[in-house]
Amino acid sequence: MKKFRLTNAAEAQVFRISPKDTNYFAILFDQQQDEIAHIFVVEIFTVGGATPPNEHASAHEFFYVLHGEGIARCDGKEVAIRQGDSLLLHPGNEHLIRIPAVANCTR
Repeated sequence: MKKFRLTNAAEAQVFRISPKDTNYFAILFDQQQDEIAHIFVVEIFTVGGATPPNEHASAHEFFYVLHGEGIARCDGKEVAIRQGDSLLLHPGNEHLIRIPAVANCTR
């Protein structure tokens, strides 16, 4: 059993799920390398970008906003998110995160 593994987000491989996506992922920890049940990524959004609407059958999804502002939508309800906010999405709920071209979200 592995005790720990150090990784650096600046050195992680960055990719898109599909070529049309406007958000990128940097994988920090995953099932194969780390023998864990979950994956941990840093998700990077471009201004004006968004995740496609999606849902997960059994996985929770956690966001912590490092920088900027955006809108989180879950099952039709929207909330403004900004630096320092945390968001937990439960399995089975359609959701998306978007970064408006003009980031001026208010709560």
